Amino acid sequence: MQWFCPHRLSQEVAELKRQIDAVNRERKLQQTAAGGELAGMEDQWKELVAKNGEIERACRAMEEEIVLMQAASHPAPQCVACSCVIFANRIGVSDIRACLPPHL
Repeated sequence: MQWFCPHRLSQEVAELKRQIDAVNRERKLQQTAAGGELAGMEDQWKELVAKNGEIERACRAMEEEIVLMQAASHPAPQCVACSCVIFANRIGVSDIRACLPPHL
């Protein structure tokens, strides 16, 4: 049977408690520092998302402007008989369904 010295055991317990407290203090400091860094990164992320939204809206507006400018510089062909608009489809074939008989 092995005997333990109560004084020595209490010293070891006290030392372990000090080590545990030191680890907990260090962890708390690291978490606090990381929390500030995370908050900054979250703010930066929000700003970038907002900028992306602005850029997307600006791109859509420019695309619409380009379409309008192209339409203004290349007016759609018209039927010679009644001046109705002849729509060109994607493969380049004219669609004159808007034009009524007799001049189809």
